[in-house]
Amino acid sequence: MLRWRFSTGLLLGLAVGLPAGALIALLLQPPVRGHEEVELQLRQLARELEREKEARARADRQLEQFTEFAERMTVSFQKLEQRFAQLAEAAAATPTASSPETPAQGASD
Repeated sequence: MLRWRFSTGLLLGLAVGLPAGALIALLLQPPVRGHEEVELQLRQLARELEREKEARARADRQLEQFTEFAERMTVSFQKLEQRFAQLAEAAAATPTASSPETPAQGASD
């Protein structure tokens, strides 16, 4: 008799517990998106990644161009500074006459 009660309780527990457990598991799981939505998001993220890679490549090229330009400007300014120094030396080397005499004035006296 004890065996009959135990097996009846076990069968009743399984019959009620399995569907109840499955129902609870389904209710607690997050909703599953469709395969198309996931694919769409993946493509969108891939496009954004490509755009960012292109933007980074453009920024790198611009940085290289700016660096080259800055180097050329540095060389130009150095050359200009040397030329100004040469002009200053040439101006200092030439005597400045306070009262220039013209040969025409000396001949008329």
